[in-house]
Amino acid sequence: SKESEARLTAGAFTHMFTPLRNAFTAAAKRGEIRGINPNVLTGIFLSIMDSIEFSGHGPNTPTREEMVEDVISVLLHGVSIDSQ
Repeated sequence: SKESEARLTAGAFTHMFTPLRNAFTAAAKRGEIRGINPNVLTGIFLSIMDSIEFSGHGPNTPTREEMVEDVISVLLHGVSIDSQ
């Protein structure tokens, strides 16, 4: 129902989006990350985390925890060899 959808959306925003946005905002204020729009950064992060489900199939698939660590590493350090 529309009401259930609205409650789910509000809950996701309150319990997922907002805390992540606050963490990114605080990190930017501490000079730990670039000053990227925190709403955009949070949306990117959640989209990438959601996509892990699609890469978690097949032989030699890393554990979910390993995938999460890799995603966070790429977000924080990029993909270049110099960023390790």
